[in-house]
Amino acid sequence: MVDVFGLEIDSKYIYTLLILAIGVLVHSFFKYLINRLLIKKIKIDNRKQQKLYFLFSALLKYIIIIVVLVFILNFFGINSAALIASVSVVGLVVGLAFQDILKDILAGILILINDQYAVGDLVEIGGFKGKVIALGLRMTKIKSYSGEVKMIANRQINDVINFSLYDAMVIIDVNIAYDTNLDLADKVFKELVVKLSKDKANITGDFKLLGIDKISPVITYRLAVPSKPAKQEVVKRNALREIKMTLDKYNLKRW
Repeated sequence: MVDVFGLEIDSKYIYTLLILAIGVLVHSFFKYLINRLLIKKIKIDNRKQQKLYFLFSALLKYIIIIVVLVFILNFFGINSAALIASVSVVGLVVGLAFQDILKDILAGILILINDQYAVGDLVEIGGFKGKVIALGLRMTKIKSYSGEVKMIANRQINDVINFSLYDAMVIIDVNIAYDTNLDLADKVFKELVVKLSKDKANITGDFKLLGIDKISPVITYRLAVPSKPAKQEVVKRNALREIKMTLDKYNLKRW
């Protein structure tokens, strides 16, 4: 027994708390080492840094939990070696009880290794579209534009549409009246693509005038531009505003 502020407390409980505190400190220390001394020193892109960090951190957490449990069990007189050996006897029962957790962890590792998505990516999983706000070995959290958060067990993730991996092509069709003078329309749209291409905030190339795409019952001019991942809607909204203002300036009739 140990006297603490006049209270007699079993030393086993003091030892248990001490081991748990040491485990937390060791986990924090090694996470710092992984992030600062390993990940930041490797000259790779942010996605791979994030993937390595999550993988090493998750594995580290489970290793420390196992080591702490072994120390505590030994201190309480439970033979951890015999306990581990007995796993072979009850392994089937344990496997059945924890098979979903193991599937989640395995699926989480594969998601990280295959670089299916990372925190911050815009994805669609099971018909739910949103930004990945958390990625762990057991669960993925996705937040939609309207604020809903969906939590998906990693084992349930089969098909993923990732909108953030590569540049996207934005196609904009503009309808004008059939009787519009084509020489004037060509001049206006050529001026328009030059003006639109000046704003490089969300595009990765210049706007291109692809020409007339349809002539009946209206004349449809088609424009295209490569945009940054997940920025297609922003690019399109900004472009439509400028298109409207330019068409008004030259009195081009819209359909």
